[in-house]
This record gives sequence, C-alpha cells and structure tokens, in this order.
Amino acid sequence: MINFRQFEGVLVELSDAIVTVATDGFGVWQANDGTGSDIKVDDDLMSASFTAAVGDAYDVIGIRHYAFSENLLLPRSQAEITQVGFAGIESNDNPTVLMVYP
Repeated sequence: MINFRQFEGVLVELSDAIVTVATDGFGVWQANDGTGSDIKVDDDLMSASFTAAVGDAYDVIGIRHYAFSENLLLPRSQAEITQVGFAGIESNDNPTVLMVYP
C-alpha cells in the first residue's frame, strides 16, 4: 500500500488511469491506474471544469493533496489531463473487427 501522505504537495502523474466514478457536481471524479485503490481527481485548481466518463482512460498530472480526510490529485489545467486510447477486439457477426479508441 502506498503512503499517499509522503507525496502531499508533490507533482505526480497517473498513467493509463481508468475512470471508475464519473465527475460529480463538485468536479471530482475517481480513477485507478492499476497500482492500488482509486484516487480522486479534483478540478479545484483548474479555470474550467472537466467531465470524465466511466471507462475512459487518462494520463493525469497534478499536485497530491490531502483535504477532508481524502487523498486528492489536483491538475493545474486541462492540459494536464490527456485522454489515452486502447485497442480491443470485438467479435459479433463479423469474424474479427478491430476497434481503436479514442
């Protein structure tokens, strides 16, 4: 288990983080990069709100913050949230259909 408190105030990056909880009314959403539990991403430092949808994948750079008994990641701008793609193979009626997202 990662001790998130040791990274408080540090600029960190989540890579290939999958959104597990969509953006709520306060600009907070949750993502998991596969290294442990979900982390909440909050748009408090951004000049515009950001809407994340469950299942989307992002690379996120932000400042680690602890507030109200929660570990948060605070991107400083939308430029620090980059959607990443993934590939999958879907097999319905077609023998093989390759789909690449986004």
